[in-house]
Amino acid sequence: MAIRSFTLTTAAGLSLVFALQADAGQANVSLATGSAATSTTTPSMREAATSAAASTVLEAQTPPPAASPATSPAPEPPAPTVTGGVNVDLFSHYVWRGFVLTDRFAFQPSVYVSTHGLTLTSWSSWSSTGAADDGSYPDCFDSDCPVLREHDFTVDFTKPVGKAALSVGYINYIFPGFRTDTAKAADAVGVTNEIYLGAAFTVPANPFVKIYFDVDGDDGPDTSKGTYLQFGVSQPIPLGDSKATLTPMFNMAYNFGEWIADGGCDITDPSSGANCWNDANLGVKVALPLTSKFTITPAMYLAIGLNDTVKAVGYGDGDTKFWGGVSFTYAF
Repeated sequence: MAIRSFTLTTAAGLSLVFALQADAGQANVSLATGSAATSTTTPSMREAATSAAASTVLEAQTPPPAASPATSPAPEPPAPTVTGGVNVDLFSHYVWRGFVLTDRFAFQPSVYVSTHGLTLTSWSSWSSTGAADDGSYPDCFDSDCPVLREHDFTVDFTKPVGKAALSVGYINYIFPGFRTDTAKAADAVGVTNEIYLGAAFTVPANPFVKIYFDVDGDDGPDTSKGTYLQFGVSQPIPLGDSKATLTPMFNMAYNFGEWIADGGCDITDPSSGANCWNDANLGVKVALPLTSKFTITPAMYLAIGLNDTVKAVGYGDGDTKFWGGVSFTYAF
Protein backbone atom coordinates (compact mmCIF):
# COMPACT_ATOMS: atom_id res chain seq x y z
CA MET A 1 0.00 0.00 0.00
CA ALA A 2 1.50 3.33 -1.03
CA ILE A 3 1.39 6.29 1.32
CA ARG A 4 0.42 8.41 -1.66
CA SER A 5 -2.84 6.55 -2.11
CA PHE A 6 -3.44 6.74 1.68
CA THR A 7 -2.90 10.49 1.87
CA LEU A 8 -5.24 11.18 -0.98
CA THR A 9 -8.08 9.58 0.91
CA THR A 10 -7.41 11.23 4.26
CA ALA A 11 -8.92 14.43 5.59
CA ALA A 12 -7.35 17.76 4.72
CA GLY A 13 -5.74 18.02 8.14
CA LEU A 14 -3.73 14.79 7.69
CA SER A 15 -2.76 15.81 4.15
CA LEU A 16 -1.36 19.02 5.58
CA VAL A 17 0.77 17.03 8.07
CA PHE A 18 2.22 14.78 5.38
CA ALA A 19 2.91 17.74 3.16
CA LEU A 20 4.89 19.40 5.91
CA GLN A 21 6.87 16.21 6.38
CA ALA A 22 7.59 16.15 2.66
CA ASP A 23 8.79 19.74 2.69
CA ALA A 24 11.16 18.89 5.53
CA GLY A 25 12.86 16.18 3.40
CA GLN A 26 11.08 13.28 5.07
CA ALA A 27 9.47 11.91 1.91
CA ASN A 28 11.35 8.58 2.08
CA VAL A 29 9.26 6.25 4.21
CA SER A 30 10.23 2.67 5.04
CA LEU A 31 7.21 0.39 5.06
CA ALA A 32 8.80 -2.49 6.92
CA THR A 33 12.02 -3.43 8.70
CA GLY A 34 14.72 -4.54 6.16
CA SER A 35 12.85 -3.37 3.07
CA ALA A 36 14.36 -0.95 0.61
CA ALA A 37 13.59 2.64 1.04
CA THR A 38 11.20 3.87 -1.58
CA SER A 39 11.93 7.27 -3.04
CA THR A 40 8.69 9.07 -3.24
CA THR A 41 7.82 12.47 -4.62
CA THR A 42 4.66 13.95 -3.21
CA PRO A 43 3.21 16.54 -5.55
CA SER A 44 -0.34 15.34 -4.71
CA MET A 45 0.44 15.85 -0.99
CA ARG A 46 1.47 19.44 -1.60
CA GLU A 47 -1.58 20.06 -3.75
CA ALA A 48 -3.85 18.65 -1.09
CA ALA A 49 -2.09 20.68 1.64
CA THR A 50 -2.22 23.85 -0.44
CA SER A 51 -5.91 23.31 -1.10
CA ALA A 52 -6.61 22.63 2.57
CA ALA A 53 -4.62 25.68 3.71
CA ALA A 54 -6.35 27.91 1.19
CA SER A 55 -9.69 26.57 2.30
CA THR A 56 -8.75 27.26 5.92
CA VAL A 57 -7.67 30.84 5.16
CA LEU A 58 -10.83 31.51 3.20
CA GLU A 59 -12.95 30.17 6.03
CA ALA A 60 -11.06 32.39 8.50
CA GLN A 61 -11.38 35.51 6.33
CA THR A 62 -14.96 35.05 5.29
CA PRO A 63 -17.20 36.83 7.79
CA PRO A 64 -20.07 34.83 9.22
CA PRO A 65 -23.45 35.62 7.76
CA ALA A 66 -24.94 38.68 9.36
CA ALA A 67 -27.37 37.89 12.13
CA SER A 68 -30.85 39.08 11.54
CA PRO A 69 -31.32 42.40 13.34
CA ALA A 70 -32.90 42.13 16.77
CA THR A 71 -36.35 43.52 17.16
CA SER A 72 -36.06 47.22 18.14
CA PRO A 73 -37.40 48.01 21.63
CA ALA A 74 -40.68 49.82 21.64
CA PRO A 75 -40.17 53.57 22.04
CA GLU A 76 -40.96 54.94 25.48
CA PRO A 77 -44.28 56.73 25.66
CA PRO A 78 -43.97 60.52 25.73
CA ALA A 79 -44.17 62.22 29.09
CA PRO A 80 -47.72 63.30 29.88
CA THR A 81 -48.40 66.93 29.14
CA VAL A 82 -50.88 67.18 32.03
CA THR A 83 -50.13 65.86 35.51
CA GLY A 84 -51.85 66.25 38.83
CA GLY A 85 -52.38 64.89 42.26
CA VAL A 86 -54.47 64.74 45.40
CA ASN A 87 -53.04 65.46 48.84
CA VAL A 88 -54.55 65.09 52.31
CA ASP A 89 -52.83 66.53 55.39
CA LEU A 90 -53.84 65.53 58.91
CA PHE A 91 -52.16 67.86 61.41
CA SER A 92 -52.43 68.56 65.12
CA HIS A 93 -52.67 72.32 64.37
CA TYR A 94 -52.90 74.63 61.40
CA VAL A 95 -49.89 76.96 61.51
CA TRP A 96 -49.58 79.56 58.75
CA ARG A 97 -46.64 81.95 58.63
CA GLY A 98 -46.18 81.65 62.36
CA PHE A 99 -49.85 82.19 63.29
CA VAL A 100 -51.44 79.17 65.01
CA LEU A 101 -54.76 79.51 63.22
CA THR A 102 -56.27 76.27 64.50
CA ASP A 103 -55.30 75.21 67.99
CA ARG A 104 -56.65 71.72 67.38
CA PHE A 105 -56.82 68.96 64.78
CA ALA A 106 -56.86 70.17 61.14
CA PHE A 107 -57.93 68.25 58.03
CA GLN A 108 -56.45 69.82 54.88
CA PRO A 109 -57.24 68.30 51.47
CA SER A 110 -55.97 69.70 48.19
CA VAL A 111 -55.95 68.90 44.49
CA TYR A 112 -53.67 70.25 41.77
CA VAL A 113 -53.31 70.07 37.99
CA SER A 114 -50.12 71.04 36.17
CA THR A 115 -49.10 71.48 32.54
CA HIS A 116 -46.05 73.12 30.94
CA GLY A 117 -45.02 74.77 34.22
CA LEU A 118 -48.49 76.13 35.03
CA THR A 119 -50.10 74.69 38.17
CA LEU A 120 -53.61 75.28 39.55
CA THR A 121 -54.22 74.25 43.17
CA SER A 122 -57.34 74.18 45.32
CA TRP A 123 -56.54 73.81 49.04
CA SER A 124 -58.70 74.00 52.15
CA SER A 125 -58.47 73.64 55.92
CA TRP A 126 -61.22 72.11 58.05
CA SER A 127 -61.38 71.92 61.82
CA SER A 128 -63.82 71.14 64.61
CA THR A 129 -65.92 74.03 65.82
CA GLY A 130 -65.93 75.58 69.27
CA ALA A 131 -63.50 77.62 71.29
CA ALA A 132 -59.83 76.85 71.68
CA ASP A 133 -58.41 75.71 74.98
CA ASP A 134 -57.96 79.32 76.10
CA GLY A 135 -61.53 80.24 75.17
CA SER A 136 -60.61 82.18 72.02
CA TYR A 137 -61.49 81.54 68.39
CA PRO A 138 -58.12 81.97 66.69
CA ASP A 139 -59.36 81.29 63.17
CA CYS A 140 -62.85 82.73 63.53
CA PHE A 141 -64.26 86.16 64.32
CA ASP A 142 -66.60 84.92 67.04
CA SER A 143 -68.44 81.80 68.21
CA ASP A 144 -70.23 81.52 64.86
CA CYS A 145 -67.38 79.39 63.55
CA PRO A 146 -67.85 77.10 60.50
CA VAL A 147 -66.06 73.79 60.01
CA LEU A 148 -64.44 75.07 56.81
CA ARG A 149 -61.92 77.61 58.08
CA GLU A 150 -60.05 78.55 54.92
CA HIS A 151 -59.94 77.98 51.17
CA ASP A 152 -57.00 78.99 48.94
CA PHE A 153 -56.91 78.96 45.15
CA THR A 154 -53.40 79.26 43.73
CA VAL A 155 -52.16 79.85 40.19
CA ASP A 156 -48.41 79.24 39.86
CA PHE A 157 -46.04 79.35 36.91
CA THR A 158 -42.54 77.94 37.44
CA LYS A 159 -39.74 77.87 34.87
CA PRO A 160 -36.28 76.25 35.25
CA VAL A 161 -33.43 78.65 34.49
CA GLY A 162 -30.01 77.03 34.90
CA LYS A 163 -29.79 75.76 38.47
CA ALA A 164 -32.75 77.85 39.59
CA ALA A 165 -36.51 77.48 39.33
CA LEU A 166 -38.22 80.85 39.07
CA SER A 167 -41.85 81.21 40.10
CA VAL A 168 -44.60 83.78 39.85
CA GLY A 169 -48.09 83.26 41.20
CA TYR A 170 -51.39 84.44 42.58
CA ILE A 171 -53.31 83.27 45.69
CA ASN A 172 -56.93 83.97 46.56
CA TYR A 173 -57.74 83.46 50.26
CA ILE A 174 -61.24 82.98 51.65
CA PHE A 175 -61.74 82.82 55.43
CA PRO A 176 -65.32 81.64 56.13
CA GLY A 177 -64.85 82.30 59.84
CA PHE A 178 -64.38 86.00 59.02
CA ARG A 179 -67.32 86.21 56.62
CA THR A 180 -70.11 85.87 59.16
CA ASP A 181 -72.58 88.71 59.57
CA THR A 182 -70.86 89.93 62.70
CA ALA A 183 -67.45 89.81 61.03
CA LYS A 184 -68.70 91.70 57.97
CA ALA A 185 -70.23 94.37 60.18
CA ALA A 186 -66.82 94.87 61.76
CA ASP A 187 -65.10 95.03 58.36
CA ALA A 188 -63.06 91.90 59.10
CA VAL A 189 -60.89 90.58 56.29
CA GLY A 190 -62.80 87.58 54.97
CA VAL A 191 -61.24 87.59 51.48
CA THR A 192 -57.85 88.75 50.34
CA ASN A 193 -55.46 88.26 47.42
CA GLU A 194 -51.71 87.91 47.04
CA ILE A 195 -49.20 87.84 44.24
CA TYR A 196 -45.74 86.38 44.75
CA LEU A 197 -42.32 85.87 43.23
CA GLY A 198 -39.89 83.12 44.14
CA ALA A 199 -36.63 81.41 43.32
CA ALA A 200 -35.40 77.96 44.40
CA PHE A 201 -31.89 76.69 43.65
CA THR A 202 -30.73 73.12 42.94
CA VAL A 203 -27.50 73.36 44.93
CA PRO A 204 -26.59 71.85 48.30
CA ALA A 205 -29.22 72.72 50.94
CA ASN A 206 -31.64 73.80 48.17
CA PRO A 207 -31.97 77.42 49.33
CA PHE A 208 -35.08 79.37 48.34
CA VAL A 209 -36.46 82.86 48.69
CA LYS A 210 -40.07 83.95 48.19
CA ILE A 211 -41.81 87.29 48.55
CA TYR A 212 -45.59 87.70 48.88
CA PHE A 213 -47.53 90.93 48.34
CA ASP A 214 -51.04 91.15 49.82
CA VAL A 215 -52.68 93.65 47.51
CA ASP A 216 -56.15 94.36 48.88
CA GLY A 217 -56.84 93.06 52.39
CA ASP A 218 -56.99 96.40 54.18
CA ASP A 219 -60.50 96.54 55.62
CA GLY A 220 -60.75 98.05 59.10
CA PRO A 221 -58.11 97.65 61.77
CA ASP A 222 -57.55 93.95 60.98
CA THR A 223 -55.43 94.69 57.94
CA SER A 224 -53.67 91.99 55.94
CA LYS A 225 -52.20 94.29 53.32
CA GLY A 226 -48.41 94.14 53.36
CA THR A 227 -45.39 92.11 52.27
CA TYR A 228 -44.02 88.85 53.63
CA LEU A 229 -40.44 87.83 52.75
CA GLN A 230 -39.45 84.23 53.44
CA PHE A 231 -36.22 82.32 52.87
CA GLY A 232 -35.02 78.89 53.89
CA VAL A 233 -33.16 75.68 53.20
CA SER A 234 -33.94 71.97 53.05
CA GLN A 235 -31.90 68.88 52.24
CA PRO A 236 -33.41 65.51 51.20
CA ILE A 237 -31.32 62.59 52.48
CA PRO A 238 -31.87 59.10 50.96
CA LEU A 239 -32.49 56.40 53.55
CA GLY A 240 -30.35 53.41 52.59
CA ASP A 241 -31.26 51.60 49.39
CA SER A 242 -34.94 52.43 49.69
CA LYS A 243 -36.71 55.26 47.90
CA ALA A 244 -37.56 56.90 51.23
CA THR A 245 -36.02 60.28 52.02
CA LEU A 246 -35.49 62.21 55.24
CA THR A 247 -35.70 65.99 54.78
CA PRO A 248 -34.70 68.42 57.54
CA MET A 249 -35.64 72.04 56.86
CA PHE A 250 -35.46 75.57 58.22
CA ASN A 251 -37.10 78.80 57.15
CA MET A 252 -37.44 82.33 58.49
CA ALA A 253 -39.44 85.40 57.48
CA TYR A 254 -39.49 89.16 57.77
CA ASN A 255 -42.83 90.94 57.76
CA PHE A 256 -43.60 94.35 56.28
CA GLY A 257 -46.98 94.96 57.88
CA GLU A 258 -48.88 91.91 56.57
CA TRP A 259 -51.52 91.13 59.20
CA ILE A 260 -49.63 93.35 61.66
CA ALA A 261 -51.05 96.70 62.73
CA ASP A 262 -48.85 99.68 63.49
CA GLY A 263 -47.16 99.05 66.84
CA GLY A 264 -47.86 95.32 66.62
CA CYS A 265 -44.25 94.20 66.58
CA ASP A 266 -43.93 94.95 70.31
CA ILE A 267 -47.20 95.68 72.05
CA THR A 268 -45.34 97.32 74.94
CA ASP A 269 -43.89 99.88 72.54
CA PRO A 270 -46.45 101.74 70.38
CA SER A 271 -43.63 103.05 68.22
CA SER A 272 -42.41 99.54 67.30
CA GLY A 273 -44.19 99.82 63.98
CA ALA A 274 -45.39 96.97 61.77
CA ASN A 275 -42.13 95.91 60.12
CA CYS A 276 -40.23 93.22 62.01
CA TRP A 277 -39.08 89.61 62.03
CA ASN A 278 -42.16 87.42 61.88
CA ASP A 279 -41.47 83.71 62.46
CA ALA A 280 -38.96 80.88 62.17
CA ASN A 281 -39.67 77.20 61.59
CA LEU A 282 -37.69 74.03 62.12
CA GLY A 283 -38.96 70.77 60.72
CA VAL A 284 -38.24 67.27 59.53
CA LYS A 285 -40.28 64.98 57.31
CA VAL A 286 -39.87 61.45 55.96
CA ALA A 287 -41.30 60.65 52.52
CA LEU A 288 -42.25 56.96 52.26
CA PRO A 289 -43.27 55.99 48.70
CA LEU A 290 -45.50 52.91 48.81
CA THR A 291 -45.95 52.82 45.02
CA SER A 292 -44.80 54.97 42.12
CA LYS A 293 -47.86 57.16 42.69
CA PHE A 294 -48.72 56.96 46.39
CA THR A 295 -46.59 58.44 49.19
CA ILE A 296 -47.07 58.79 52.94
CA THR A 297 -45.11 61.57 54.67
CA PRO A 298 -45.05 61.97 58.47
CA ALA A 299 -43.67 65.30 59.65
CA MET A 300 -42.85 67.29 62.78
CA TYR A 301 -42.36 71.05 63.10
CA LEU A 302 -41.48 73.71 65.64
CA ALA A 303 -42.89 77.19 64.99
CA ILE A 304 -41.22 80.16 66.69
CA GLY A 305 -43.10 83.45 66.96
CA LEU A 306 -40.79 86.46 66.58
CA ASN A 307 -43.16 89.36 67.27
CA ASP A 308 -45.99 90.03 69.69
CA THR A 309 -48.78 89.90 67.09
CA VAL A 310 -47.78 86.41 65.99
CA LYS A 311 -47.28 85.13 69.54
CA ALA A 312 -50.72 86.42 70.53
CA VAL A 313 -52.40 83.94 68.16
CA GLY A 314 -52.33 80.42 69.54
CA TYR A 315 -49.06 80.42 71.51
CA GLY A 316 -50.50 80.88 74.98
CA ASP A 317 -47.82 82.31 77.26
CA GLY A 318 -44.91 81.02 75.22
CA ASP A 319 -43.27 81.85 71.92
CA THR A 320 -42.97 78.35 70.41
CA LYS A 321 -45.47 75.82 69.11
CA PHE A 322 -44.75 72.17 68.41
CA TRP A 323 -47.00 70.52 65.85
CA GLY A 324 -47.01 67.68 63.37
CA GLY A 325 -48.98 65.15 61.42
CA VAL A 326 -49.00 63.04 58.29
CA SER A 327 -49.63 63.69 54.59
CA PHE A 328 -51.03 61.29 52.01
CA THR A 329 -50.26 62.07 48.37
CA TYR A 330 -51.49 60.39 45.20
CA ALA A 331 -50.01 61.60 41.91
CA PHE A 332 -51.62 60.97 38.55
